[in-house]
Amino acid sequence: MANVSVTSVRQSNFELLRIVCMAGVLLNHTLQNLWNIHVPEVTWDNECRIYLMNWAILAVNCFIMISGYFTIRLSWRGLIRYYLQCLFYMALFVGVSAIIHRTVTPHDLAKVIFAGSENDWFIRCYFALMLVSPLLNKAVRALTDAQMKLVLALVLVVDVYFGYMHQTKEVAAEGYELVHFATVYLIGNYIARTPVNRAPWEWILAAMLAVMTGLHIIKMHFFPISVIYSLHYNSPCLIVASVMMFLWARTWRVESPAVNWFAGGVFAVYLIHCNPYISPYYWQLLKAVRDFSPWYTTPLLLIAASAALFCAFVLFDKLRAALFKPLENKIADKLDQAFPIFAGLQK
Repeated sequence: MANVSVTSVRQSNFELLRIVCMAGVLLNHTLQNLWNIHVPEVTWDNECRIYLMNWAILAVNCFIMISGYFTIRLSWRGLIRYYLQCLFYMALFVGVSAIIHRTVTPHDLAKVIFAGSENDWFIRCYFALMLVSPLLNKAVRALTDAQMKLVLALVLVVDVYFGYMHQTKEVAAEGYELVHFATVYLIGNYIARTPVNRAPWEWILAAMLAVMTGLHIIKMHFFPISVIYSLHYNSPCLIVASVMMFLWARTWRVESPAVNWFAGGVFAVYLIHCNPYISPYYWQLLKAVRDFSPWYTTPLLLIAASAALFCAFVLFDKLRAALFKPLENKIADKLDQAFPIFAGLQK
């Protein structure tokens, strides 16, 4: 049985990676909503946008690896905090929409109660990962390093060979499924077993650059199969590049309470800008910046506007978290007393 000694204390290098990952998600969505980048248009502008997107889509895999590295400790408190955060933003924007349009439908109310039930694949998939995490944690704690390598090889066959290469929707055709999340979770857990290798960062970046350049060439010059090879999270290129990015972040020498504090609110950036009631207005704002600014200032203005909104969303969520914390704790304590089902799962 392997001894995985990873502290549960927040480490600033991984919290910084969490911030970078959410910025990558935002960048990816911005590129896809502001430009039609899924075309074989070989121009300097489109080449640059595609290259940026290829780096940005590493974010989801790295985000899940962080959870696997530290492991998810399932509890009523964690489940309640996750659900109430999703519910709050859906309820807030359904309410705003009802005020603006002076109407609300039963379907809108259902979206509030079942937050994440529509068009929020990440919310549903991560929630499912939380629920199966005790099984994954128990399994990996019982495995030797050699057994863990074999298990990783087997799940990669399922995820990459059956899912990615054969596009088996019942398994994990695009990486938007629990199978892929569990695979990346296990990769993160395996990395936690290995010693920190402070390899020269130049070599790590050079390897990532080679992988992402190859991915870029495939997407731009082998259309239409290029979309399959470049956008699916279970693409072997993306998995390899994501592992490289994670290993690089593992060597970052960062220790900052401010980074730790800020990173705790970045999930709100996803919940707000992807909300179906607010996202049209969000993209209209950025499109206005794109359309009404000189071409040579457009990138800087978009970065500035996105960064400002990013920070505003995080600060707003910090206020929400402070206000809701007593309620979350009260509900979690009541559930712990009535249904103490999670305590034994952490042993």
